[in-house]
Amino acid sequence: MRIAFISYEYPNNSHSGGIGTYIHQTSNLLADRGHDITVFTCGKRSSYVTDRGVNIIEVEEFDRRDFAISAAQAFLPLHKKNPFDVIEAPDYNADGRKIKKIFPELPYLLRMHAPTELITTNSSKRGLFKELTRIKNDIISIINYKIFKRQSQIHFQSTIKYYHTYIQNKIERKEAVKADIVVCPSLKIKNYTVDRWKINSEKVIHSPNPYIPCEQLLSMPSVSKNEKLCVGFVGRICYLKGIDMVAQAIPLVLKRYPNITFCFVGAIVKEQDSGLPYDEWIKRKLPSYANNLIFTGRVNLEKVHAMYSKMDIVLVPSVYDNFPTVCLEAMSAARPVIGTRSGGMEEMITHEENGLLIEYGDHKELAHHIIKLCDSSNSEFRSKLGKRARSSIINRYNSKRMGKELESLYKKAIRVQNVGSRSTVRSF
Repeated sequence: MRIAFISYEYPNNSHSGGIGTYIHQTSNLLADRGHDITVFTCGKRSSYVTDRGVNIIEVEEFDRRDFAISAAQAFLPLHKKNPFDVIEAPDYNADGRKIKKIFPELPYLLRMHAPTELITTNSSKRGLFKELTRIKNDIISIINYKIFKRQSQIHFQSTIKYYHTYIQNKIERKEAVKADIVVCPSLKIKNYTVDRWKINSEKVIHSPNPYIPCEQLLSMPSVSKNEKLCVGFVGRICYLKGIDMVAQAIPLVLKRYPNITFCFVGAIVKEQDSGLPYDEWIKRKLPSYANNLIFTGRVNLEKVHAMYSKMDIVLVPSVYDNFPTVCLEAMSAARPVIGTRSGGMEEMITHEENGLLIEYGDHKELAHHIIKLCDSSNSEFRSKLGKRARSSIINRYNSKRMGKELESLYKKAIRVQNVGSRSTVRSF
């Protein structure tokens, strides 16, 4: 099959996250199975490169909102010259929307990664009630200005943010309606798609993202060579990823085991209330434990993989995470993972079999499990969790199994669209 991926994110650029990692893994897997794969993504300049048999079309467009238009312009001549059989795009920002508009009969698979509404709702520390109160205050300030000409100190941040979320959600849902099939990596995101977006359940398919671990992760010993135990956190240092709960758990852990190190690997964002970078916010919050905390900042993928060898336990305590690649990476590295039940990790981890699961928000439970794994009498249990985690990744996400599953999804999208002839080109 000739398959096109439309994604703003890809590991070749600084904007890449979980979506980019998925596109990279999937495109390489399909290319290895003999398919003709092209990825349309953003780049520092417009260019054409080949990566392990995958054609990469880089589009010079750094405004994510306009990427769909730029990608369609790059897609048009290639499709006219040698038509694609099917396209895939993520839900977030609806990157494939312009191509689908121009080629409505082209089979279209939409994969659910991170709907804007879900991300915005779960990223706020204030909660829905406080945000609605701020919006109410914004409206009052508008009335005061328009009617009574009174100046206001409110800058309408909440109103603008939630208006943007509302518009983005409409665009993303519209694409799910247009898609021939909608693929959901976790059952929770499938339920959201059917119940919240009201998408026909017959075209919503539950299928995990493929993950093919690199040899660097698979070859790591299940026990690190650290003199002192290290608890790792990999990903953006932000509220959504559960950093606030980790900050609450740290004192409880270090009171029991004062020599443990907490290592945070990932881009550091600002804490919402104080406006301070999260590393500074945590160190100010926990001044007595500053020497136990390491923040590396953003590092490239190869260095991230190397960092797992220095960790004994990996935390993935997200407020919400659809199908976190970090969890799969850590499990591949034979590291015991403590994750939350508020997303797709319930489908990756079987509690106390190949990892540990907690309810989000319970920092005492998080601290309890960290302490349990750090106890020297539980070193064998920690090692067994890691080994079983690696085995489960190899058995569930191997290239042969996932390759066949992916191919069946694209064939289903083609059947649903039932293309009899190539589509007619429409103008922008």
